[in-house]
Amino acid sequence: MKDRFQNRNVQIENKIVISYLGRLDPSKGVLELIDAFKKYRLKNKFSNIVLNIAGTGSLSKEIKRIIINESSIVFFGGLSYDKVDDYLSKSHFTIIPSKIDNLPTVGLEALMNCTPLLISNATGLANYLKDGSDCFKFDPNLESMIALFNRVENNFSKQGNISENARKTFLDKFGMVNYCNSISNVLLQ
Repeated sequence: MKDRFQNRNVQIENKIVISYLGRLDPSKGVLELIDAFKKYRLKNKFSNIVLNIAGTGSLSKEIKRIIINESSIVFFGGLSYDKVDDYLSKSHFTIIPSKIDNLPTVGLEALMNCTPLLISNATGLANYLKDGSDCFKFDPNLESMIALFNRVENNFSKQGNISENARKTFLDKFGMVNYCNSISNVLLQ
C-alpha cells in the first residue's frame, strides 16, 4: 500500500475516540459492537469513550435507528475515499469487530495513519499484530467487546506508544519499500 501518511490529527477533548469504517453488513459485527458499547456505557456512565461509525451497507437504516438517542455514538454514513485518512487520523483507535475477515484494508490504512487497532481475532490481520504493542485484540462477542472498552479506558495512557508502534508495524510489514525489497530478494534467489 502506498504510504499516504502526513500527520496525526487527534483532537484531545477529554474523549477517547474509537472509530469504525467499513461495510455495514452482518459479517462485520457492527450491530454487536453497538450493543456492547451501549452496555458498557450503561455500566460506566462517566466513560470518556465515543464511538464513530462510518460506512454504508444493508444495516445502515437499522444502525441509524438504534443509535438515535445515543449521544456518545456518531454516525457519519459513507465517506469518500479522499476523507478516509483524515477520519482515521482523528481517531485514537480504529475498531474492526468482524466475525470473519481476511486482511481488511481499513486496518492497513489505520496503521499507516498511526492509529492503533482494536481488532477481532477472527481477522487474518490480527495474526500480523502484537496485542498490547500495536493493537488490542478481542473476540467478536459481546463479553469480549465490553472487556475491550474497559481495557481501552484503563490503559489509555499507553495510547501514544501503541500509536507509534502501529505506524512501525505498517512500515515494517505493509510498507511499499519493504514489500519491494522482499520481492527482490525472492527473485534474486
